[in-house]
Order: sequence, then C-alpha cells, then structure tokens
Amino acid sequence: MRTYPPAPSALSWPMMQGSGAGLAAGIVIGLNQIGSAVALSTLVFSGPASSGGTTGAALFLFAGLVGTAAVLLARDSPKLVFVGTHIAPVAVLMPAIVAATEASASPVAVFTLLGLTALVAGTAMILLSVFDLGRIVRLMPYPVATGFLASTGLLLMIAAVRLVAPDLQEMLRDPAGTDGLRLLNVGAAVVLAGALLLAGRWRRGVGPLLCLGLAACTFFGVLGLSGIGIEEARASGILFRPGAAHPDPAFGAGAVLGLAPDLLISFGPVIAAAALVAVMSMILNMSGIELVLSSDIDTRRTLFRTGVANLVVGALGGSVCYAASSSAIVAKAFGARSRIAPIASSGTLLLGILAVGPVIALTPRFIAAGLLLSIGATIFWSWFGAQRRLLPRTDWFLSGFIILVSATFGMLTAIGFGLLAAIAIFAVTYARLPVIAAAADLSRRSSAVDRGPREREWLDLHAHRGQVLALQGFLFFGSIEQVIARARGLLSATHPPRYIVLDFKHVSGMDAAALAGFLKLERNAATHGARLILSGMNAATAAVFDRHSDATGSRAFRQRAACADAALEHVEDALLEDMPAGPGPENAASALAALSGSKDTARRLLSTMSREQVNGGTRLIREGQTDTDVFVVDAGRFRIETAGPDGGRFRIRSLRAGAILGEIAGYSGLTRSADVVAEGDAVVYRMGAAQLENLFRIDPELAALWHRMMATELAGKLLRTSAMLHQFD
Repeated sequence: MRTYPPAPSALSWPMMQGSGAGLAAGIVIGLNQIGSAVALSTLVFSGPASSGGTTGAALFLFAGLVGTAAVLLARDSPKLVFVGTHIAPVAVLMPAIVAATEASASPVAVFTLLGLTALVAGTAMILLSVFDLGRIVRLMPYPVATGFLASTGLLLMIAAVRLVAPDLQEMLRDPAGTDGLRLLNVGAAVVLAGALLLAGRWRRGVGPLLCLGLAACTFFGVLGLSGIGIEEARASGILFRPGAAHPDPAFGAGAVLGLAPDLLISFGPVIAAAALVAVMSMILNMSGIELVLSSDIDTRRTLFRTGVANLVVGALGGSVCYAASSSAIVAKAFGARSRIAPIASSGTLLLGILAVGPVIALTPRFIAAGLLLSIGATIFWSWFGAQRRLLPRTDWFLSGFIILVSATFGMLTAIGFGLLAAIAIFAVTYARLPVIAAAADLSRRSSAVDRGPREREWLDLHAHRGQVLALQGFLFFGSIEQVIARARGLLSATHPPRYIVLDFKHVSGMDAAALAGFLKLERNAATHGARLILSGMNAATAAVFDRHSDATGSRAFRQRAACADAALEHVEDALLEDMPAGPGPENAASALAALSGSKDTARRLLSTMSREQVNGGTRLIREGQTDTDVFVVDAGRFRIETAGPDGGRFRIRSLRAGAILGEIAGYSGLTRSADVVAEGDAVVYRMGAAQLENLFRIDPELAALWHRMMATELAGKLLRTSAMLHQFD
C-alpha cells in the first residue's frame, strides 16, 4: 500500500533550540487536542445527550493521556509520538449515535457506542500484533483506504454543519424562511473554518490556536457590546448548555457495563466499520510518522500497546485513540527532538481534563462547528483532493465513488462496497501477474543427462515435441487462464508437442478453479494426442489433485514426476525410442567420430587412450582433485554429485554412453568441482596428461585435432547452458 503523503513544506516553522522547543510543541499540541475534544464532545453529546458532554470531553482527553503513556513507556519507541482521540471513527459512528440518542434520550447509549468501538478496535490491534498481521491491513488497496478516510472527512463536515443547523435540509429548500440567527451561525462557522485552514497553512499548530482565540475574543466582545448575557445567549442556542459540573469517568464505565443486548445487535455492523476505519487510519498514521521522523516504527509493539490503551479507554466509555502523524509534523516543525514534547502535551491534557466543563459551557456553537468543519475539510482534502496528483485517474475515481456511496447510502454501505472493490482489485491485479516464469522446448531446457552426439542431434531435431512450462505463484481462477492460453497455443501450432511438462517447483498452492482449468487442459491435450506431466509439486498442491482423483476415481494427472529434470529425462527417453537404429550403439567411438567427422580419426584417438573397466559405485573423479584427465563414456552410466547444504549427496547431472567428462577442469586448470560415480558397471576411455603429451610427440596434427574437438564440445555445452538460462529472460 502507498504510504501516508508527507506534509507540504509550507507548514514548516522556524526551528527552536533545546528543551524549550519540546515544551512549546507539547503545549501547542495539547491545546489543539483540547480544542478538538471540546468540539467533538459538543457534536457527539448534543440534544438529549448533552448532559454527558463534560464527561465525554474529559474521556477524550484521558484517552490521549493513556495512549501516549502506553507508547512512550517503551524505551525503543519514537520520541515524538502523540496519541489522541481521532475523529474519523466517530464520524462513522455518527448515524448510530444520533439514532441511539433519540431512542434512549440519554448519553448512556453514546458512551456505550464509543466504548464498544474502542474495545473492538483495541482487540483488533492486539490480535494484529500477536499474530503479526499488520501487513494485511497494508494490503488494502490505497484508493480504497483513501476513499474510506476521505469519506469520514465528508461525514464530519456534514455533522459539523448540522451542529449549527439541525434542520439543514429545510434550510436548503427554503433559505429565505430560515431564522436569521441560524443563518448567522452557519455563516460564522463556514468563515471560521476557512480562516482556520488558512491559519494552518501559515503556521500549523500555532496558527489555528491564534485564530480560535481571536474568534472567541471577538464573539464575547460583540456579546458584551450588544448587551446579551451568557444565559440569554445559551437560551438562543449560540452557546452550549453545560453538562455535569465535573467529569466523572465512572459514568462511562457504567454505560458500557449496562449495555443492552439489543443495542449491540442493532449497531454491531456500524461499530465494526468504525473499528476498521480506526485500524486502517492508525496504520497509515504510523507510516506518516515514519516519514516525518525518518525512522522506522516497530508496528507490532505499537499496535499492541495502543490496543491495550484502547481496552482501558473503552472500558470507561471513551473513544478510539491512536498516534497522529499531524502532531509529529507540528513537533518536528518546532524543532522538538526529545520526549519533553509528549510529556508537555500530556501535562496540558491533564489540565484540560480539570477545566473542560467551564470550557464547554463557554464555547460558542459556531466555533465548535467551524473547528470540526475545518478538520473534516482537512481530512477530505488530504485523502481525496491532494491525491489527484498522486493517483492514477481510475484509482482516484474509485476513491471518489466510495465517497459518493458513503454520502448517499451511509458509511457502512461504503465500507462494504470498498471491501468488494479491494477484493476485485486484488484478484485482477494478481491475475495480471505472470504465472508462467519460463516456457521452453527441449533445445532450450533439457534434462541433466549428457548423451552421445547422435542422441543429442535427434533430440535437437525433435525439440519441439517436448515443451516445458515453469509455473510460479498461487494458481487461482484469475491466473489459470494464462496457463490454458499458452498450452492451447502450443497444441494448435504447426508442429504441436507430444509432451507438455508443467513445472510446479515455484507454485505455492492452487484452488479448485485452477484444478478445473488443468482438467480442461488435459482434455485438450489428449484431443491433440499430447500428454501432460506434472512435476515438482509441493504436498499442498499434490493434495488438490489427489483429492480429485480419490473423489471421482479419475485417472487424470497420473503421469507425475518428482522434479522437472526427471520429467524431462522421461520425455527424452520416450522421444529417443523413435530414433532409427544406427550403424551401432552410441559409444566412445561414435562420439569421437561425430566430433571429428571421421571414424578413422576416432579409431586413431581411441588407440592412444587407455580403456578402463569401472565397477558400479566406483568414484571415477573425486571432488578437489587437480588432474587434467578427460574421459569418454563407452558404456554404462555415471552420475555427477556433490554435497548439499544438509551434508547429503545430490545429483547434478547424469552421463550416458558417448558423453565426455572432465574437459572443463582439464582445460581450465581448476580443481574437480564434483564427484563422478559409476551407477553400474561401465567402460570409459581416458586421455591423461602423459598420453596427450605423447600424442603431441608422435602425431601433432592429431593432438591439435583433439584440442579442437574438446573446444567444440565445450562450446556446445556452453550454448546449451546459455539457452537454458535465457528462458528466464
């Protein structure tokens, strides 16, 4: 998934020095959190639930205290991490909060919904940490994630406007008939939101605080000049009605413990949706913090600690909390570099908890709405508007469609659509990944068996009759069509193959749809007189084919091989059965005659070489030897083997009659790189250093011809090796 975009440079702040920078940054961040908590509380605890506003705001601030402490207690955590209550999950919950408030006429349902969401989100964070599944959230397609988060911004803006205009639809239908005071409230909120956005671009953190302070001073100045008292302003709806005199966290705990089962059933899907948005937002914010601080964050530990904090907060009826990248940006802009900043922020939050009641009682409604409106607009722009330059057009339109669905049908429907879109994007994207790593015939990929020249010539002539498809990845309904299409093309060619080897060595698994595709492929191959050979399957992949055979009694896919090399050796042996009988069997004489172009030359060379009988199991060549002897296999079979990482022996190649071995070390001067062992009784001809030196003395031309023949043999092996390697280009 794409990471959180870095903050624009226009938000930078002149760097301060020492602990003063951290102290200033912490106070500013704490004041911002207090303002957001107050505004959010006035939104959530409105109407019949307004009595819970003071306690709700205190719990929002308490969540920041607990979350920041949980993260900072670890020595390895980043120094500039600020945890707080976030608005995105609450925006998702708003329709449920409104419905529950109207039904219960008390703040109990609000605390219940907030607390349950925090409990669900906290549990999810802990599970993601314990099972190391945080990367799954990162697999969410970026346009879907941005669509979700931008939708929360839009929903928050709508809710903010309703805070000063509950009858918004009637106002839009008949603006002329709307009360002038209400229009003034709406206009003031919109103007303030615009001013906050501009102030944020001037100086992030300090700018909005100064703007809010100026707005409050202006409001109370106008109120005093006009002779309107506080209670009169509160009665007219300009100010909020105060809630409880002092914050009481136990009130939230009682709400959660007294949860009615029907409330959980009614709003369970909305709670789950809000928790999902919270987890996604946290992951993206951690990515943003990593970019801001230029350091890595231990995702597992941070998820676990934040999850525990949410369990504590949720048990008291508080809302979801997690680290905010925006706070890290402000702290870095101030020049903060130590934990003084989050400690100062926590101290400011503690003071805010003690003073939150009077603050809410004196907060103008348009200021709360304007602050929420600016926050919603920032979220919307960051995750949708600003993404226009970063995302491809189709991805950006997908985000926009998710936003449209959320505004029309609600956030729950938007999340359902987004998850379906994520699945579709994943399936289409994965289906486009190549599952055929390489395709080759026998001329480009042969078995690890060195044969005589006559057999090699026959196999090269009929190389098209054996095809290999090396598969990779996970095979499912979206990707199996690539295999079927490639095999269909081979079978419909002018010279179709007789065998198709499917190499499953790099296949991790497959589903039932892929099995159906292979059944179709085998029927198509049989129609064209070809056979499929399955090779290199792991246990899970083989089990899929076995279950089908056991359940249906089918004899399909009976031809299998432990590895692709064994399958290729079988194909070559089958093709060699059709080779016309030659003047004699493949042996040392035929091999040298093919290389020299003369039987007489072959006879003369053999006469200078020593003929040796080799018993089965004898090591003809030992790894690490430094001799330069060259051998030509006259009869029998040898294997080239070496030690594996586990200490066991494994075969590199096999050698049959007519094969030449030892020439690489003989001409390079290197030590022998592997053992050569006779698989049974065999006969070889040896050209040793002494014999070759004697040949130079008695017949220099024949010795020179021997060197040309070995050069030809080496060139042929190099060409075959290069062809095999190029199949993966």
